[in-house]
Amino acid sequence: MATTFGVCLSCDINHRGVGGFGIIYFNTLESPIGTGFSQSTSTNGTVASSPLPQANLSNPFPNGVTVPTGSTLGLATGVGTSVSFYDPHHVQPNSTQFSASIQQQFPGNLSLQIAYVGTRADKLEVSQNLNSLPQRYYSTGTDPVANLANQTFLNAPLANPWAGKVPNNNTLNAAAISRNLLLLPFPEFGSVTETGSSIGYSRYNSLQIQVSKPMRHHFTFQGNFTWNKSINHTGFLNYFGADGLSSLASIQDRGASLVGNLFGTVELPKFLGRPA
Repeated sequence: MATTFGVCLSCDINHRGVGGFGIIYFNTLESPIGTGFSQSTSTNGTVASSPLPQANLSNPFPNGVTVPTGSTLGLATGVGTSVSFYDPHHVQPNSTQFSASIQQQFPGNLSLQIAYVGTRADKLEVSQNLNSLPQRYYSTGTDPVANLANQTFLNAPLANPWAGKVPNNNTLNAAAISRNLLLLPFPEFGSVTETGSSIGYSRYNSLQIQVSKPMRHHFTFQGNFTWNKSINHTGFLNYFGADGLSSLASIQDRGASLVGNLFGTVELPKFLGRPA
């Protein structure tokens, strides 16, 4: 869906101003995520203790098939695995596009156009892992001794409160577990991904210059010059979870670009009298 309009102002035959504005709404598809209601089972062809196949076509899953639990586990659904969900506050992304140009015609039918074109895309979808270690647990100084002590503190093994209770996750089921895993917002899960968060945005700005001369004296000429820069804030450079301390970064910005084209046409005298 889009809403657009344009304006053209003509001072005289040699001067003209043109402007345009439009809002475009993107179509997005949010597929339902049925955590607990879908399950996959992998099979191993061989094991380290034997080179013989452990599975065959008549029995591809000798250890059985993992059955979906549905809602029977309640809040324990998905424990030990990575889960994801769509942002309940998701809204449709949109792009606002606008342009303004000045056109001038000089003697000899030489015309010059200088234009600004911009785009502002907002509410772009961003995925974020909410189960990241908060920033307050990291050492933010430059002292190597303090940084090493912080790293040792986070990696120190502790008695695992879930030992023997999470058979589908070897790390969470072990007798000991690293302290940093216990400090996660949701330590009983792997990653907890919020998909489709309407927090991304991008910016595009460009200067466009065009010079043209129509056919005269068997010669035509046109030149284009474009300076443009695009900044996309759709990802995190350093993410510390939903603690309000993480901000979107332009991780795809490669700087401004310059593009120029120059071309013309010459009508040769030998072919002037020949039919087209």
